[in-house]
This record gives sequence, C-alpha cells and structure tokens, in this order.
Amino acid sequence: MLRDHLDKINAIADLMRKRETRKLWQAQELQNVLTSALHPHEETLWNAFGKITAYVISSFERLKQTHQPFHSLDRMSLFKYPVLKAQVPDYTDVVKKPMSWNDIETKLNKHEYWDIKDFKV
Repeated sequence: MLRDHLDKINAIADLMRKRETRKLWQAQELQNVLTSALHPHEETLWNAFGKITAYVISSFERLKQTHQPFHSLDRMSLFKYPVLKAQVPDYTDVVKKPMSWNDIETKLNKHEYWDIKDFKV
C-alpha cells in the first residue's frame, strides 16, 4: 500500500514537472514574440555590436602579430567608458554626441534603440 502511494506521488510529480516545463516554454515563446514585435531590430543591433567589437579585437591581434604600433586601436580601453568632463573639459565641444562601448551595450540592454537609424547616429 505504501508503495502504491509512492508510485502515485511519483506520477503526480512527473506530471507537474512536464506541466511546468511546458509553461516555461510557453513563457519563453511569448517573450520572443513580444520582443520581436516591440524591438524588431534588436537582434540585428546586437549582431552589429558583436561584429564591431570582434573586428576591433581581431585588428588588435593582427597588429600585435605584425609588431605594428597599437596606438590606432583601443588597447587601453579608452573608448570603453565615457570621457570624463573633469579629464577633458572641451571634449563635448569637439565631439557633439559622445559615445562609448559601455554606453552602446547599456542602451542595447535597456532596449533604447528603436530602429537602426538611432544605432548608427
């Protein structure tokens, strides 16, 4: 009798596990549909950002192998974070819309790019 009860509990646990797995799958599908409807260009923008950063890294590696100077690339992560006004007071006089790698990634994470035009600017 105890064995029968344990088998029933095991069967119920299996059904619950299958139900919860199905609910998770449905929630993920719903999220995918909503994301693609609300942010149709997000995947393209992430791919572009990935290609840009991969290009910078591969260019850096290529220059390193050929023993060329690295000053043309961001080897010291100078563009990873925004330029501080205290360090370069007239920076915004020269660069009207400053941007850093970190800013771009943050905007992508917050879904602030509503179309590709905003990403390019």
